Amino acid sequence: YLRSGATLKGSDRIRNFKLVKTRMEGQTLNYFAALVNADGVDGFTIAGHGTINGNGRNYWEEFWIRRQYNRQCTNLEAMRPRLVYISNAKNVTVQDVHLINSPFWTNHLYKSENIRYLDCHIYAPTSGIKAPSSDAIDLDVCKNVLIRGCYMSVNDDAVVLKGGSEALDSNRTIARILSEAAQKEGVPAGAIQLIDITDRQAVTELIRLNGLVDVVIPRGSARLIQAVVKNATVPVIETGAGVCHTFVDATADCDMARRIAFNAKVQRPSVCNAMETLLVHEKVAQEFLPAMLQEYFDAGVQIFGCEKTKAFDKRVQPASEEDWATEYGDLRLSVKIVSGLDDALAHIAHYGTRHSECIVTRDMENAKRFQAEVDAAVVYVNASTRFTDGFEFGFGAEIGISTQKLHARGPMALPELTSYKYLVNGDGQVRG
Repeated sequence: YLRSGATLKGSDRIRNFKLVKTRMEGQTLNYFAALVNADGVDGFTIAGHGTINGNGRNYWEEFWIRRQYNRQCTNLEAMRPRLVYISNAKNVTVQDVHLINSPFWTNHLYKSENIRYLDCHIYAPTSGIKAPSSDAIDLDVCKNVLIRGCYMSVNDDAVVLKGGSEALDSNRTIARILSEAAQKEGVPAGAIQLIDITDRQAVTELIRLNGLVDVVIPRGSARLIQAVVKNATVPVIETGAGVCHTFVDATADCDMARRIAFNAKVQRPSVCNAMETLLVHEKVAQEFLPAMLQEYFDAGVQIFGCEKTKAFDKRVQPASEEDWATEYGDLRLSVKIVSGLDDALAHIAHYGTRHSECIVTRDMENAKRFQAEVDAAVVYVNASTRFTDGFEFGFGAEIGISTQKLHARGPMALPELTSYKYLVNGDGQVRG
C-alpha cells in the first residue's frame, strides 16, 4: 500500500537487480528481476494513491545509444528491468496507484487470472527521451482481466495479449475438425497435420527439413519472421512489415485525400496495411494539412513531423530518423512535406517495406509514374492502403501478404500454396 505522496523508486543501475528465472519475450530464461515481483501470490494487491517510479531515464538513454550504433539491438540485449512482474497468481488487484517511468515493460503478468486494474495512472515519456517498449499492461497467458478507469500513456502498446502453449488443446481441436472436413471432400488423410510440440527447437528443425517441407510461411512478429528467414534452409515466403505511405500530390482533391489518409491510419491502425507515413506535396500543404491534422488529433493520433509540418500545429512532435522507418501499429503517424513526386519516390524507396503504397492525385501521368516506379506488392491511386487484404481482393481466406517477389507477392490465398506439373502425351515422337 502506497499512501498519497509516497514513492517507491527503482535503482538506475542494472547491477542492483538480481538475475532470476523469469518469463521474457515468450520464453523462460534468466533475466533481471522487476522492481516489484510477485510469483504465486494469490490475492496480491498494489493499492493507494502513491507512486511506483521506475527511474528509467538512464536505461532509455543507453538503449537509444545502442540503437544508434546497432539498429538490430533487441530489448533483451539492452538489459533493463520491468516495473511490475506478477506470475502464477490469482485474484490480483492493482488500484489507484501511479506507475511511471518504467525502464522496460511497466506491468507484465504471466499465467495469472482474475486480474483487476482499476483507476491507475500509467505513464512513460513518448517524446524527448522516449521510454522504449514501456508497455502499459502486458498480459501473457492470462484469464479474466478487467481494466477500468485507467489512464495509459506509454511509448509502446497499452495492452498486449500473448498466447502460449495453453492454446495447444484448441489448436488440436481445430486441426482435427479441418482434417475431418477435408477427408469428407476427398482430401487424403494426413494432408492436414498439426505439430503439437511447443519446444522452440521444433521450429528450428522444421525449417531445415529440405526434401520434406516445400515452403514455410512465418506469421507473427517481425523478430519471428526474420529468425525464420535467417535460419531456414527450405524456401520461405516472407510476410514482412508494413511501413506504408500515402502521398498527397499537388493536384489532389483535398477532401478525397483527407478521407483516404484518415481511413488508412485510423480505421484499424494495428494491421500491416495501415499507413505509417503521410507525405504531402509542399504546394498543397497549406490547403490540406491544417484540417487533416485536426482530424487526426480529434481521433487521438499522435503526430511526428518534419520541421515544415511542425509549423502548422504546435502539437506536432519532431520526427526522428527512426520514426520514418517505424511500423507503429497504433495511433502514431509520421508526416513529411516533400518537394514533389521525385522526393516522395525517394523517401518511399528508402524507408518503405514493399508492402502497400498510395498516391492521391488528379494528374494521371504522375499516377502512372508512381505505380511504375514504386517497388511494392500493391500500389494504389486514389484509394486507401487498407484494401490490401485477401478477402477484399476476392481471394477468400488470406494466408498472408508477401512482400517478396518470388514466387508469390501481395495477398496470398490457396493458389499460392499450389504448384503445377506438365502432362505430355505422345505416340512415339522424338526430338531431332
